[in-house]
Amino acid sequence: MKNRNLIVAVIVCVALAWACKNENKSPNANHEMNLCDTEFAFVEGGTFTMGCTEEQSNDCYNDEKPAHEETVKDFYIGKYEVTVEQFAKFVEETGYKTDAEKSDSSLICADGLKSYKKGVTWRFNSAGQLYQKKE
Repeated sequence: MKNRNLIVAVIVCVALAWACKNENKSPNANHEMNLCDTEFAFVEGGTFTMGCTEEQSNDCYNDEKPAHEETVKDFYIGKYEVTVEQFAKFVEETGYKTDAEKSDSSLICADGLKSYKKGVTWRFNSAGQLYQKKE
């Protein structure tokens, strides 16, 4: 499951870069966001141990075993979090669907308990209410 979070983070970063590349760069009287104003930071690649190490003993999940070496190439990443507005623009322009939208449910963590709840996605909160755009 933790690897899926990394994949989602990479998708969001790619989404931001894609939206910046495809953005209309002409001035906008509606004050729409300019994704190309996003600052990127260079991250030097390297090799690391991925998964549950001996030091963690049993403090890990089965899908984190066995530990193994992974190598990541150099890359750029946004210095700041992608906003919901930026992600919404990416979704609108590409038709991308998150896992939660595909399955119509999300993993909700409340009061120390984890459960899947139907109808909850990045568009809806845990009560199933549509997030409203802040003006």
